Amino acid sequence: MAPTYSFSFRPEFLIYLISCAGFFFLAFALWILGAREVHGRKYLAILLMCFGAIQWNEFYISSGLFRSFTFPLLFTAPLDYLLGPMVLFYLHSLRGQRISGSQALVHLLPFLLLVLVMLPFWCFPGALKLQVMDHVYTGFPLEEGLALYVRIASAIMLPGALVILCYLLRCLQLLGRHDREIRESFSDLSEVGLHWLRNLIRGLIALALIYVFYSASDSFFSFGEAVEKLQSILMHTSIAIVLGILGVLGMRQPQIFNPSSSRIPASPEKAFEPVQARSAPAPALLEKKNKYQSSPLNEMSLQQIEEALVLEMNEQRPWLENGLTLKALADRLQVLPNYLSQVINERFEQNFFDFVNSYRIREAWRLLEDPGSTHLSISGIALECGFSSRSTFYTAFRKLEERTPSQYREQFLRSSM
Repeated sequence: MAPTYSFSFRPEFLIYLISCAGFFFLAFALWILGAREVHGRKYLAILLMCFGAIQWNEFYISSGLFRSFTFPLLFTAPLDYLLGPMVLFYLHSLRGQRISGSQALVHLLPFLLLVLVMLPFWCFPGALKLQVMDHVYTGFPLEEGLALYVRIASAIMLPGALVILCYLLRCLQLLGRHDREIRESFSDLSEVGLHWLRNLIRGLIALALIYVFYSASDSFFSFGEAVEKLQSILMHTSIAIVLGILGVLGMRQPQIFNPSSSRIPASPEKAFEPVQARSAPAPALLEKKNKYQSSPLNEMSLQQIEEALVLEMNEQRPWLENGLTLKALADRLQVLPNYLSQVINERFEQNFFDFVNSYRIREAWRLLEDPGSTHLSISGIALECGFSSRSTFYTAFRKLEERTPSQYREQFLRSSM
């Protein structure tokens, strides 16, 4: 007969229960209030519900409650294989990339496999479930067939943390690609940069590495019951903090690319039509980036768009709009966004972000050097030049000047005296 335990409340249980309630509240808010606005929030809601269930399970197991109420025992076991795909799906959806049914199925196969493996256990009577738990934790003997089943299920569950780590590393790689892509379409990265998500994923990677290291070392020697309890408390508290921040910031993050929108203008007749070259393209054009090898633009077309772009930037000064995008500027010029991007990349050897900000920085130089603009603060100059904030202005300015705008102004005024 498996031993029974009486329930005694401990302070760490508050961490598990409060974080569980918080995760489910955030998941409800994301699913009900935000899913219509941003499609991918439902993936974030599922992720938070999973962690809420895991926090509940930690309380359920560590409190010994499972010995009196066995029905939900190990219901959270397959969730480790659901966490990684939900983070990946959320990131894809923010970037406007739909997840097809077949793609989702591939990512969810490990989760579904473990669900099938766990079905017999979930159908076991309560006494048999407790025997299995005692076998896992204390070596309680089981009959050979049942022991084999437990070994198979344990082997499938074992790499769960490694799978999560692989997904998080993949998301970090995609965020690096995302940073390069948005610089081709946006002049202001404050709402589309996903720096908060990158930092939180790094935090989760650190926690996953600590967990994997601890689990691996625990196989060779014991840290003692007190250390194991402290490790569990710290791990779940850290997860609660990181995921809580993720949920709150996720509610504020707008969708970056609209998957239903096309990069081609709604009125095709307004789109720029490349003129036919009267001679062969310049040899230098053939040496451009590989991504433009199949472009229909020839040298004359590139020159035409370049001249229109320079005229627009100098006379109409669209860069004063802090939310200027590649598509908005392309609409002004009545060209396709990918054509305009090619001209900026090839003719100016810049991405869209750097190209637009170069105009803003030139205007900032003028204002910083102008004695009549000394009444403007650095933040005021940033806004006057089209930057959305002081911080983005500083970052762009230091990239070109290797000094702050304040230092530039002080040194210029000192040298002009």
